[in-house]
Amino acid sequence: MQSTPQKSKNRKFGFTLVELLVVIAVIGLLVAMLLPALGSVRESAMATMCANRMRQCGLAMQTYAESHGGYLPKVTGHGLDADESWIAKLGPYLDEVDVIRTCPTDPEEDYRIKNNLTSYVMNGFCARIDDDHADEDHADDDHDEDDHADHDEEDHADHDHEEHSKLAGKFSNLNRLDTASTTILLFEAAAGAHVDHVDSWDWFSEEAHADHDHEHEEHERFEEIAQEIAVDRHSNAANYLYADGHVERIDTGQLEEWCHNGTEEFNFARPR
Repeated sequence: MQSTPQKSKNRKFGFTLVELLVVIAVIGLLVAMLLPALGSVRESAMATMCANRMRQCGLAMQTYAESHGGYLPKVTGHGLDADESWIAKLGPYLDEVDVIRTCPTDPEEDYRIKNNLTSYVMNGFCARIDDDHADEDHADDDHDEDDHADHDEEDHADHDHEEHSKLAGKFSNLNRLDTASTTILLFEAAAGAHVDHVDSWDWFSEEAHADHDHEHEEHERFEEIAQEIAVDRHSNAANYLYADGHVERIDTGQLEEWCHNGTEEFNFARPR
């Protein structure tokens, strides 16, 4: 009996053109679904890196203050040279200061590093803006709290002049803060803000906003603040360093609410 040839043994297996197109379409769909997730993970990682850098700046400031009677380093912009800025003064207390003082998602990171600037700006209430406090005078400061309070009032009695409010730098001594855990020490600097501190004492002052339209005053105040500090650098939020060393990520909506409800007396940046 003659056997029938088995054609299946000679058949070649492979993808048809239609099958290949389907596979490519599925892969493309999966990539499209994964890309936003990967972007979100990367953005979250950058925000966390920024928070870690702020935290390191905070620890360096605390170490500096411990060596200088509780006083924070000075800031520029009120007659002091750039080498007096906290950016320069933290060098001995902070490894790789040129990297740590910038945020990895700051669009001006390279510019700030090149020009000895920073992505983080000090709260003006805590900024040491004058030269009234010699470091040597406070290295061995052992006065009691009453003496500190009296001395503090004397130090700032003549600060109420045209250049800045009497509240500017009033809280520049960490040892005298009653609520370090609720006192903002560093903000993220907005793009274009090339300073080392912000005049936060003026954010809600009646004099600074005398010409504002009262109907839109809260929105205008928020817009002005957003020109000084980055309010939405990390997915509609930003990092804020507090005087006790912890960092919080606060969303833009919360900041808008603070601007809407705030007054000169209840300025969210003012230490309590």
